[in-house]
Amino acid sequence: MGSPVTPDRTPNVVIVVLDTARADFVARVPLEGSGFEGVRTLKRESLQFPRAISPSTWTYPSHASLFTGRYPWENHALLTELAPLSPEIPHLARLLRNGGFRTMALSSNPVVSSWTGLTAPFETARWSQWWHLFLRIAAWAGPTGPNVGDPTRASPKRALPSDLFVIAKRLLLRHPGAASLVSTLISRATGASSLQRDSVDSWIESALRSDIVSTPRETPIFAFVNLMEAHEPYLPSHRVDDEEGRSARLCRQDREAFLADRWTITPREIRSLRAFYRDGIRTSLLRVSTIVQTLMDAGRWNNTIVVLTGDHGQEFCEEGGLFHGTYPGDAQVCVPLWLRVPDGTLSGGVARGAASLIDVLPTVLNMVGSSPPTRCTGRDLRSLADKTRPDPVFSHSEQLPDDDGFRMRYGSQWIGLNRFWVAARTEDRGIVLDTHRGITFRAGRGRPPAAPGRRPDSMPSDEADDLRGTLKPVDQAIRRILNESLPDSTEERLRSWGYF
Repeated sequence: MGSPVTPDRTPNVVIVVLDTARADFVARVPLEGSGFEGVRTLKRESLQFPRAISPSTWTYPSHASLFTGRYPWENHALLTELAPLSPEIPHLARLLRNGGFRTMALSSNPVVSSWTGLTAPFETARWSQWWHLFLRIAAWAGPTGPNVGDPTRASPKRALPSDLFVIAKRLLLRHPGAASLVSTLISRATGASSLQRDSVDSWIESALRSDIVSTPRETPIFAFVNLMEAHEPYLPSHRVDDEEGRSARLCRQDREAFLADRWTITPREIRSLRAFYRDGIRTSLLRVSTIVQTLMDAGRWNNTIVVLTGDHGQEFCEEGGLFHGTYPGDAQVCVPLWLRVPDGTLSGGVARGAASLIDVLPTVLNMVGSSPPTRCTGRDLRSLADKTRPDPVFSHSEQLPDDDGFRMRYGSQWIGLNRFWVAARTEDRGIVLDTHRGITFRAGRGRPPAAPGRRPDSMPSDEADDLRGTLKPVDQAIRRILNESLPDSTEERLRSWGYF
């Protein structure tokens, strides 16, 4: 299974992000049967954090916090700025690389790329294109991936002109079954396995294996992997029953139409989307098993720190929204978080304290014998195993950029969407603050769901004053950023990342 752990050997580090994975859905995936052996081993040997919170409701700020140990408003990784992550901010990959690690990033999400600065410090970085979510063609698999990134490249190349790009994506979200049919026909013709047909960017496993095998055994590795099966669009799968499958083929999945009040989602459509979301998470966990087996085959498993987590959740109208990026309620920010340490001291445990993605960087650095940066906000996850967290964890959801393109796209709903939300949570309580109106909402498990398009009822102004007080500096930091001038390239960047 691997070389034994010795005090003088620096452990390897592997971080796997299940993009868009909710904690409650991951916890309910049955791991019995063939294919799940690796993830069963990982779960058995990990400390789990059932109260883990993402700092944001979308990809860029969440990954920035994961890599820097800072909240998005501390490292300026916000939609309102949308500039690449500053190279002056200490980055986990850069710190480990300076410590002798070989660093590699393999991402299904095009936002996690050098265009955003997220993978710039890695020695090698590979990422996907937005259309791979729609056309899951295993024939693209290869030892280097379809898009080997230059870590210094700062601007994307797009195959379609801007307007055609938007039209193509809207049509595919309106009729995802068409993309599924094309993907299935091509993958079957090329002899792809069922797992490859269901995977987004099945090149990742072979590229990771190649990178690990080519690294001398005495050199520690830091591998980052992003898997995107849980992200919309959801394509019909042979594992979902026929009734839900037929419904999903006809089900719209364009969040923009929902937010702009041009599409009223039905209960049947919600059930279909949830069924395919569950299947997407299942596929991602099968791929995690393959990654675990790769580490075992390479003789590195026994001496590897593994972090399995999500960058944000996914909502299906539980709190009035659809998908993510709109409201820091439980559905959009409660994520899975497993920590495996090589010595096995935390195996099978369940942590008592609340955790955040900002805690990953200090945990990893402490475990490899390095000191976290001075301005790191996170805590060592191991300290939360049997103790409550002394401070709340925070999260946010951003307003839409104030420009004519967004106003036209969302029509009369733009005013309601153009607001900034911040949230604070402890182990047993949570609040969400509408920073524009000063209204506070409860954030907690077990609250009855709101109707589609409607937020939960607000809470009395004198309730949870202590948590409300902790949000003041967060609100002030965000307001300072909002008062800065916005770049002209905001919408262009979002288009290039596949967000329209």
